[in-house]
Amino acid sequence: MSEQNDTLYDRVISIEKELVNLRQGYVIVNDRYNTAIGSLTKVTNHSVIAAQKAADSALKSEAAAGNAAQAAQIAANHSVLAAARSAAGAAHAAAEAASEAAVSAAAAASAAVVAAEHQSRDTAQRISCAVTEATVRAAEATAKAVKFSNIASEAASRM
Repeated sequence: MSEQNDTLYDRVISIEKELVNLRQGYVIVNDRYNTAIGSLTKVTNHSVIAAQKAADSALKSEAAAGNAAQAAQIAANHSVLAAARSAAGAAHAAAEAASEAAVSAAAAASAAVVAAEHQSRDTAQRISCAVTEATVRAAEATAKAVKFSNIASEAASRM
């Protein structure tokens, strides 16, 4: 009976050691997982902010194109050809900047969605909505900036 007890005792000790090793492994894996999720969260948040800032840039470019178009029309009405052409050029540059900002918003949105996919469903949905809204704002601003650029070009070419 003593030999059986010794065998059982040795087996229990072996199982306890294995359990300790498994727990240590779990702690290491859990720490790495938490670090990875933390990094993904930062990347996701930075990507959302980048998309929103790019959309804001597109809106500012739209405003610049609108102001330049207005200046081109005023210059054209007063027969100031150089000013009209300069304003039309500024409107074109602003429209181009809006377009590039919209592309940046879309790229940042894509990065945010990819990063969010590895997180919870709620996080992914929240991020998708935020970056989609930013991308739509950027695209709308770009369309308006191009419209203003066209108005400025027409005003300059009327002279």
